[in-house]
Amino acid sequence: MGKYKKKILPILAVSMLIAGYGCSTEEESKPDLGPDGCPSGTFEDVFSKDQMRQYYTCSYGIVDNYLAATFTDVPSPLYYFIDFDDKVESECKGGPVTDSSFQYCPAERTVYIGAKEMWDGYSGPRGDMDMTASLFHEVGHHIQAVANAYAQTQEEQIAKEVQADCVMGDGVRYMNGVGALEYEDDIGDTQSLIEFLADTKSDSEQTHGRVEDRARAFNAGFTDGIAACNQFFKEIWRPVTQN
Repeated sequence: MGKYKKKILPILAVSMLIAGYGCSTEEESKPDLGPDGCPSGTFEDVFSKDQMRQYYTCSYGIVDNYLAATFTDVPSPLYYFIDFDDKVESECKGGPVTDSSFQYCPAERTVYIGAKEMWDGYSGPRGDMDMTASLFHEVGHHIQAVANAYAQTQEEQIAKEVQADCVMGDGVRYMNGVGALEYEDDIGDTQSLIEFLADTKSDSEQTHGRVEDRARAFNAGFTDGIAACNQFFKEIWRPVTQN
């Protein structure tokens, strides 16, 4: 991802997340961090393992900006960073949330972000878009919680996860609109994230949805915006009406 670099980009084809999309392999010099500790351009290969807190700090602002621009009645969630080898008790876990966690707790309106999970994604094929795309997904769950859109059955649980991927797609669409999307690289990273999140269990054990369902939902959000996300689960967005 980049830091608000405005440029005109083509819209993502529906088949791109299914078939994959090539990423540039050109070697680039490592950019310097600005006064705020964030790069002015790409986030790729910028942060070291001990800079995961800074990576998180540089990433969540655009997610909150998206939320404010898209919803008039949804406050930002709380964000809780868990450093390496740390853990914290949560109402939603039934035990401690660890540095390997990346999850939203609706009872606390909190997104828990584990440093180890961040580093595994950032340093692997999910790349620098892993943090921001994952935050968009978890903010999707926050939007559902505010709308009282909760799952009661296995089928609804899968639909709930898929809808959060649609919100992710709309968030990436927002990034594109403000010039913060490094198109080929970030789409490739997001594809890797969707493949990572997808459920490979048998139908009776599934809770998160197949890769094709999750990719379809992402593409709906990316191409058609937040209004397209209501189709996947319960209503989470209504257009603003003028009095």
